[in-house]
Amino acid sequence: MDTIFIEVNAGSKAAGIVGGERSLSRPEFLELLVRVAIAKHVASGREKDVSEALGRLLKEDIAPKITPECSVGIDKRDFLASHCYTEEVSTMLSSYSASLVAIYNQYAVIVNNPEEKMKKPLLSAFEWLAVCDDLLPRADAAFPLRARKLCFLRSRMRIISETASRTRLTQHSFEDFLECLVRASVLIPLPTDQELVDAGCDNCWFFFKKLVAEGTAATFFASHPPPGILDARGLLQLGANAIPVARRVEHLIVHAIITIETQVATKVSEDGKVEDKEVKKYIERHSKALAGK
Repeated sequence: MDTIFIEVNAGSKAAGIVGGERSLSRPEFLELLVRVAIAKHVASGREKDVSEALGRLLKEDIAPKITPECSVGIDKRDFLASHCYTEEVSTMLSSYSASLVAIYNQYAVIVNNPEEKMKKPLLSAFEWLAVCDDLLPRADAAFPLRARKLCFLRSRMRIISETASRTRLTQHSFEDFLECLVRASVLIPLPTDQELVDAGCDNCWFFFKKLVAEGTAATFFASHPPPGILDARGLLQLGANAIPVARRVEHLIVHAIITIETQVATKVSEDGKVEDKEVKKYIERHSKALAGK
């Protein structure tokens, strides 16, 4: 297997692609599958035809090992049409656009790549994970590291040439970031409006703060399964009493905003917005706090 990887990967290494000697592009990965099929099923005499060998490799050796979270949610267009490109979700994102831009700009690193004629902020996978750790509810069991990474992976906009625009392939634009938030919102257990009223909380940030103080956060997450059922395309089929996607997105945005404000301001602002300077100050304070642990 090591030899096959080296042989397939030789092209990226020769082309001078950053990280190319340790990773495969999509075309190289497909070539690797064909080579493995030949080595395993043709060379052994199990199959004579390469296409039959490849089909056997995919059906018998790979498909049974694919976990449920990787086998659904792969149709990006369906997800966007059903969960993102709706009037309710678009209106919700637009109403918090200034704060979302501020969060994105401060977490994303300015990418200056003359070869790709690019100089603008782009969000890497590590920066998205930082957003999750810093600003979203800590639902580690329901929204573990793997789920966070899959949100990032599935939110990427595909490009024509993976080698010519490697930076754009591996990092998120602002629009990709918004899709990440929507994907996260349908995975993280969140309170209903009635639960907020029963708890005497105005929003989900105060709700989760109360749960942590009472030591009941783990119980809440354990008793709140995903809001619906993921169908074969990974689309969320909401139950009768499920929280609408737009409301779920609002929960995450408000949680992020108040998390920032409680660290950099004396009180939560009435307008429910954060600016670049506030996000920057929060990141600096939070980074120092983590470094001091």
